[in-house]
Amino acid sequence: MTSGPGRRRFLTHLLSLGALGASPRGARAASGAAPDDPVASTLSRLLGHPESAVVVGRAYLRLAPDARDPARLVDLLSASCDGLALDADLDTLRPRLGWRIRQDFAEGRVVDVDGWRLSLTEARLCGLAALLLPR
Repeated sequence: MTSGPGRRRFLTHLLSLGALGASPRGARAASGAAPDDPVASTLSRLLGHPESAVVVGRAYLRLAPDARDPARLVDLLSASCDGLALDADLDTLRPRLGWRIRQDFAEGRVVDVDGWRLSLTEARLCGLAALLLPR
């Protein structure tokens, strides 16, 4: 499956760029992220299904070994969102990431990950989750 409504629904649920059910404290505990790691904490609250993001992220990192450095991924994601920090508040981060993901598709910045066409931003977010969140 590479496109269509099912793929969009899956990615919408995966990234959950809308409201999340878990509290920040509960998300941090569930993710195992260190309380002082603001990017991991943000990821755990941003991703609707962190476990699925980790699986997708692992597949992406197999394709992009140069992306296996968390600091590099944070820099690339920040740069693609005009310098927005990944530890920004979620009300700022969600719409900017959503816009970047739509722009990636419009500009052809996509990657094929196990038969799924993902925006480069989606793939990088999942890669970061695979590196920072527990396995």
